[in-house]
Amino acid sequence: MLTVADIMTPKVFTIRSSAKVTQAIALMQKKQVRSLIVERESAGGAYGILTERDIVYAVTAKCADPNNIMVCEIMKRPCTVV
Repeated sequence: MLTVADIMTPKVFTIRSSAKVTQAIALMQKKQVRSLIVERESAGGAYGILTERDIVYAVTAKCADPNNIMVCEIMKRPCTVV
């Protein structure tokens, strides 16, 4: 029987929801990952997730400047945590 440990990503990286998308892109490139867990905005808040796809759709497709977009504007939430 498979367990969560068998299929999970062993090391995940996080970013603040207030970070700019350019910071997220730089972190993804540096750590060679395709997604980041977005930290909670408040103690009772939900985690979020930011993926390469989110960035492509939000920035590239809309011709937006990633320097002017915050992670919290394009992240998906809630992110289920096991």
